[in-house]
Amino acid sequence: MESGNSSRISAGPWYALSIITLLHAVHYLDRAVIPNLVEPIRREFQLSDAQLGALTGLAYGVSFALAGLPLGYLADRTNRRKLLSVLVLVWSGLTALAAAAQHFSTLFVTRMGVGAAEAGAGPVEMSLIVDLFPARARATALGIYYVAISIGALANAAVAALIAAHYGWRWALLAAGIPGTVLGLLAWVTLGDIPRGSADASDAGPVPKVPELARFFLRQTTLIGLIAAVSLAAAGISAIAAWLPAWLMRGHGATLAEAGVLTALAYGLFPSVGTVAGGIIADRLARRARSSQVLFCAASTLLAGLAGVGVATFTDVRLVAGAACLAAASGFALFPSGFAIALGIMPPQMRGVTTAATQLTANFVGYGLGPYAVGLLSTALGGPRSLGVGIMIVNGATMTLAALLLVRLSRRREIACDAEGGAGFRAQEQS
Repeated sequence: MESGNSSRISAGPWYALSIITLLHAVHYLDRAVIPNLVEPIRREFQLSDAQLGALTGLAYGVSFALAGLPLGYLADRTNRRKLLSVLVLVWSGLTALAAAAQHFSTLFVTRMGVGAAEAGAGPVEMSLIVDLFPARARATALGIYYVAISIGALANAAVAALIAAHYGWRWALLAAGIPGTVLGLLAWVTLGDIPRGSADASDAGPVPKVPELARFFLRQTTLIGLIAAVSLAAAGISAIAAWLPAWLMRGHGATLAEAGVLTALAYGLFPSVGTVAGGIIADRLARRARSSQVLFCAASTLLAGLAGVGVATFTDVRLVAGAACLAAASGFALFPSGFAIALGIMPPQMRGVTTAATQLTANFVGYGLGPYAVGLLSTALGGPRSLGVGIMIVNGATMTLAALLLVRLSRRREIACDAEGGAGFRAQEQS
């Protein structure tokens, strides 16, 4: 490990980052594999769209929300290497176990288990990366970390297009559980124990107790607004991502393999394009004024909502795919800045819990309620185009609300000075 003042980073942190990135890719694979398999699952178990929405969104999102903060809090107090390895082994094992499901309820329960275990991954992974790399290299490290979305989505496409299409959805789930099992064991054996704060020049101080942490957190109205904006955007993104394979198959006659490939293109490659390009553009705008960075996020979020209308209304499948790619890239452009500003507002000793709280809300609202709302609307409206209408309404409403909220937040004083939260907590400690 190199110190925070070292001019050169050794190979150790880069190796650890590669393992963490692959673990996050497995996280995305096991989270996203069910949406690509909804049509064969629906036919076998005779499920409604409301039930599918509960399976793809609510089962995962609610359990993620319930487990997020406890696991984030645990991540600050236990051996993170061991905790992350155990979590990966649990969710990968449950993904593979779902292949043996004979009832909808079994799929639902295993999906809940996957969501609960994956809730601890983000806080552990991000805190490890912050301790592996000094401040000057963290943006680069986090940019590499976000490429995991593309790796996981491409692996998901291979599972859907090659395994599910030829051998069935059960073999696809079994295959999806294998990489995490291998990587979880590899992480346990090869990752060293990384001391907290090892890449920082100064100690962040003790982690506050739960009551004082909660009191301080609830007074941060700008942070709460940012979490709300990120969560609404996540709902808009998942409204398309969770239902795109089914919409391509029902509305445009695509095969399971074709739908898997097009979904992987849109939500495999283009989220990384959005996060990398969005982060670079936003950082350059922030040199002039932090408010410009937030307004850029608002514009990209609104663009994602407009692209979602195209996904639901275009009749040419090529235009649908292009609109989905644009929706993915512009929607994901919010996340690097959203997390960076939110964590900057809070003091260092609270950033793990802040990450957990943001991911908890985003997953509950985004990956829980977003797909479920689309399924409910589709079932209520009925008809051959009802799924597209549901996608358009949920995506358009959530992205528009997120953009309006970001415009309002751009005027807040804490946005311009993201040390406010740390200063506020120190003042509270001294009083």
